Amino acid sequence: MIWKKSFWKVTSRKTWKPCIFRPNIAACPETPSPLTATGRTSPMPSSLRADNIFPVDAKVIASNFLDDEIIAATAVRGGGNNQIFKIETGSATYALKCYRQDLNDPRDRFATEIHAVKLLQQLGVACIPRFYAGKDKLNAALFEWIDGRPITHPTKIHIDNAIGFIEDLQNAKIESQNSAGIAAASEACFSIQEIVSQTETRLTKLSVTADPELNCFLTRDFEPAFKEITDWSKQKAFSSSIDYSREIRWEEQILSPSDFGFHNALLRKKSEVIFLDFEYFGWDDPTKMTADFVLHPGMTLSDQLIAHFIRCATELFADSMNFKNRLGIALPLYGLRWCMILLNEYLRNDGEIADEEKKEHLVIQLDKARAMLQKSVGFRLEYDDGS
Repeated sequence: MIWKKSFWKVTSRKTWKPCIFRPNIAACPETPSPLTATGRTSPMPSSLRADNIFPVDAKVIASNFLDDEIIAATAVRGGGNNQIFKIETGSATYALKCYRQDLNDPRDRFATEIHAVKLLQQLGVACIPRFYAGKDKLNAALFEWIDGRPITHPTKIHIDNAIGFIEDLQNAKIESQNSAGIAAASEACFSIQEIVSQTETRLTKLSVTADPELNCFLTRDFEPAFKEITDWSKQKAFSSSIDYSREIRWEEQILSPSDFGFHNALLRKKSEVIFLDFEYFGWDDPTKMTADFVLHPGMTLSDQLIAHFIRCATELFADSMNFKNRLGIALPLYGLRWCMILLNEYLRNDGEIADEEKKEHLVIQLDKARAMLQKSVGFRLEYDDGS
């Protein structure tokens, strides 16, 4: 793949269109609340306990939030971390989100998302679903139903929407006194060294698996590239007067959705992008948010769109100390980190795998990791060529 020099050429004119932002509004316009007037809480269904969260009885859970008769509750999306249901009453439609509670994962995805959407909603950020109510005992929340479609073929307009949303988040940081109480984003990286450390931790876990193809990839391809790019990044940081291990100051940090991209968005009407899922929201380095957006394997961005996003982000964070060089140095390292994330499935399927479908899935993930490794090398060469 050819990485264009234009990645590192910064335009001097804003080309994005921000989401509607109303910083002086204390709360969003009044909307009839779907909350039950009685405040009753049904007993917690056994299917919602930490050791057995899916499937859930969506009607029972939704009845804790709504007085109206629930006509239908349809599962529309689900994954390892949550399940979304379309809840229909006689007069309205809602989205019910049920969060998985993993006993081995201390992160409280429910509390993080509710805190995030309440803050953004209070500040008038318009390109997110309206939050109505949530109950931590149920690990469930009720949101506005977004009648939209997935963004399978992103365009420049969609990229501009994403940049506009990031700008809204930075305005939220400036306008909201409550933002100081937000924790770090999930697996935040406030220094270049932290990227390397997280990658090393993941590599150590993968290195003890018994899969010969994986071990061959790690020892023959990944580990030499990891060492070479790490050494290169240290040299580049030194020559750019960047402290490799210093964490960026709070003033340089941003409010980040963390798992940010069009894989977590819906297109409403012709060009209105609604961003979803803030379970890992928090403070982070703007270079990580930028790198994760362009590298996320859940999206398919052309070289031109990647270049456009990087140019816009570089302009948006122009006041952040040495952002352009830090991003150029960090991008290959984040690509290596994504290689390890893509191979997480091997940790869940160590040893003999009887299921042929699982074996095929692991092969697909390994191929994705190989492609991500090539992309990381490409970003390194691109930075050397354009710096």
